[in-house]
Amino acid sequence: MELNKNEFILWERSANVKIKFIKQAGRLYITNKRIIFSPYIGKNFDIYLKDIENVEIVGRLFKRLKITARGKEYAFLTKGAKNLLLLIKNLMKRVNNEK
Repeated sequence: MELNKNEFILWERSANVKIKFIKQAGRLYITNKRIIFSPYIGKNFDIYLKDIENVEIVGRLFKRLKITARGKEYAFLTKGAKNLLLLIKNLMKRVNNEK
C-alpha cells in the first residue's frame, strides 16, 4: 500500500467489508485523505474522503460502519465503529473546508 504525498495513517485495524453480496476480510486504514481497505486476498481499494456522500452506523448487535461514496455502499465491520464514525466525520469536515 502506497501513500500519496503529504498523506499519513491515522488509524489501522482488522476489518471485514461487505460490498453488495461480496464479503472480504483484511485491514482498514484511515489516512488524512482517504479510507483504504487492503484485503488479505485480492486488490486494495480506496475511498477518498471528498467522495463520501454519507457515513453512518448500522446494525443492532454488530455495529457496522456504512459508507456511501460515488454511488456505492460499503459496510465495514470492525471494533470501535462509533469512534471511527467520529474520526471520519471530522476528517470530512476538514477536507470540505480545504475546497
